[in-house]
Amino acid sequence: MTIKTPPEIPYLRQGELAVSEKRWSDSLKSFQSAQEANPRSGKVWQGLSVAYHGLGRLEEAWMAAIQAWQLDPDDPDNEANLSDLARELGREGDLVRILAADESPAEVLCEAGEEHVQSGRHMEAFHTFVRALDLDPARARAWSGMGVASFRQGYSNASRAFFEMAVRLDPLDEDFVLNWTETCQPSVSDAEVDASLSSMGVGPQLRSRAVATRAA
Repeated sequence: MTIKTPPEIPYLRQGELAVSEKRWSDSLKSFQSAQEANPRSGKVWQGLSVAYHGLGRLEEAWMAAIQAWQLDPDDPDNEANLSDLARELGREGDLVRILAADESPAEVLCEAGEEHVQSGRHMEAFHTFVRALDLDPARARAWSGMGVASFRQGYSNASRAFFEMAVRLDPLDEDFVLNWTETCQPSVSDAEVDASLSSMGVGPQLRSRAVATRAA
């Protein structure tokens, strides 16, 4: 019987060698290749966190460390890495919440993305939601977050597409529906808005509330 080497292993080894030589950009490229090969590996995200930290990209190091811990909480290096970053970033309170949370990695990323939005870090928010979707493509909250981040940066067409994905995945969520409606141009009639929402599975009462917001 032939035992296949996991696809991420060669990239992990390259990344670890680059880390030992403090070639941070090279290490990041290797760990990103490892992530593409296996995004569910805690070791991959651990490596990404180390590489981001070496490059001084602390927010990304923090998020990668969360991912690593969520995927492999039994690895003591993951909790130690999180603790070190929490102290460095002054996020000891966040660390307590994360360690106590019973949430998926994608949900943790969504929460972080929303914090970036609230702080006006819209590009960071967008990339954080993208990482959430890498883990869970059907997470409506991440699609909506991408819509908000895009809208805040003036990309209304892109934001409409992202909000539409969120609505199609969860047509009962009023925020998703109202956000999509807000991106519709004034030239689009109320009847067209209602028809579009109906095609996405939105019920009549929520459609009526969404249309009513256009006149408010």
